[in-house]
Amino acid sequence: MHKIMCTIFLFVSHIAKPMHEPDEYLKIVGLCTGAAVTYGITACQISIRVSVEQFHDQVNKQALNPSAKNLLRSLSPTNAGILWGLDTSWWMGIVLGAPLAFTARYGSWPQIGASQLIMPLGVAVGTVATVSALSGCAAFGLKSFASAAERQPHDTQARNMNKSIAVDRAHSMAYKTAVVTGIGLCGYALYKRHAMC
Repeated sequence: MHKIMCTIFLFVSHIAKPMHEPDEYLKIVGLCTGAAVTYGITACQISIRVSVEQFHDQVNKQALNPSAKNLLRSLSPTNAGILWGLDTSWWMGIVLGAPLAFTARYGSWPQIGASQLIMPLGVAVGTVATVSALSGCAAFGLKSFASAAERQPHDTQARNMNKSIAVDRAHSMAYKTAVVTGIGLCGYALYKRHAMC
């Protein structure tokens, strides 16, 4: 998957060569990657504290290298969250940043710089965080309600399972919302450039 993302980035960066300021293109991609990594690390810091079991299940499913799995299990929760947050988010920043840079810089319309995208990108990251948190809380609440009807309300095993489901739902919604907000950012860039004509 990472090889595909890097290939997309190199292809789009090759298209960016005729642009007037290719450095600005890289600034936009870097801004998006930095925002994605910051969000990923923060989300992993929260999820490992909510449900260590679900965090390690995700590592087991997604980590390709067995030594990486063992390394993450041996680290403190904070360090494991930092490493896993970095590993699971950098590529998303590139995937979202490359099309945004392309729509903000390519063509004859007036161009948008990275500094003009800081606020919209902040709104997009805030939207991802809000939707992710709400979906995780909703999943936990619904599962807890169902567990209370089936079992004792203070069943620790059921509570841990509910936390795992909430963390899994929050992570999956974060990726889905990031794609939607990334498309929205590209639309915003095109709209803003057209309005500047």
